[in-house]
Amino acid sequence: MTVDFLSPQPVAVARQTLRRLTESGLPPTPDLYAEHYYLIAGELSGRKLEPLAREPTPGVEVTAAVEAILQILTDTTFGLAVELGTFDGHFQILLNEQNAAPNAFSAEQTRSQIMKTLSLLRQRVADSQADLREAQQLLQRMREDLKENPGLTQNDPLTGVLNRRGIDVVLTREFTRSRRRKDQMSIGLINIDRLAGINDEHGRDAGDQALIHVVTAARGLFRSKDIFARIGDEEFVAVFPGGNAAGATFAVDRLRNVLDRIPLRYNGKTIPVKISAGVAEMHPSDTLSDLLQRAERCLHKAKDSGRNLVVNETDLA
Repeated sequence: MTVDFLSPQPVAVARQTLRRLTESGLPPTPDLYAEHYYLIAGELSGRKLEPLAREPTPGVEVTAAVEAILQILTDTTFGLAVELGTFDGHFQILLNEQNAAPNAFSAEQTRSQIMKTLSLLRQRVADSQADLREAQQLLQRMREDLKENPGLTQNDPLTGVLNRRGIDVVLTREFTRSRRRKDQMSIGLINIDRLAGINDEHGRDAGDQALIHVVTAARGLFRSKDIFARIGDEEFVAVFPGGNAAGATFAVDRLRNVLDRIPLRYNGKTIPVKISAGVAEMHPSDTLSDLLQRAERCLHKAKDSGRNLVVNETDLA
């Protein structure tokens, strides 16, 4: 009798999932952890699984990474419990074979199989203990980091919108969802024109107010399902689920027009706040990097063409 112990173990999948997220520079949030866990489980079992699709979850906290580590702990203990149950059943069969062995040779074969099974069990327990120690160490490091940085989140502390870390999570999930459902999706890269000049002339606080001014206008103009994030000192990204290039261009250009007509009022002064933007639509063969690069090229063209302009990819031809 043989028992298959080679199917993917939750512990092995969990360890590889966390390692892959780390190597990719992605935060181990529950959503990303679940998505990569699912895909890696398929790889280890030899089955090709479609990526999971999820609705975007704005403002995901970095503290949610703790939940991912707790999931590893759960997988470890669950996996060990399953193994022990399997081994228990296997032992019962072997002991019955031992008692019913017709001769010394058969009994020796059964004893040998019992020793192999015991060896596997000891190795499983040792591996599980190592995984638990590793997860506990990760949790401790995360607790220390959060204690030192209690405000460390995936939101920009100045404007309240997602920051680069946060949009990386949400944009990856939204791109995967749109591609799987064959939905449209467009993005706009938006840059405040000459923000450094505002800082130099009116002070850093005025520059901060200019950033808030742009975010306030965007929140008032974009749809509730659209996603807006600050990804640099003066740069934002807008994600338009279900939107094509024409619709996204219209939305971003409307933002540009509103900002053009309504300057920032600061300490009794009127400060013009202008933006340049590049818009690109997701194509069926795109990777996320392809989409972002096209939007970046459009943004550069808008800047090179005099700024205070929105360019989409049809303008690149």
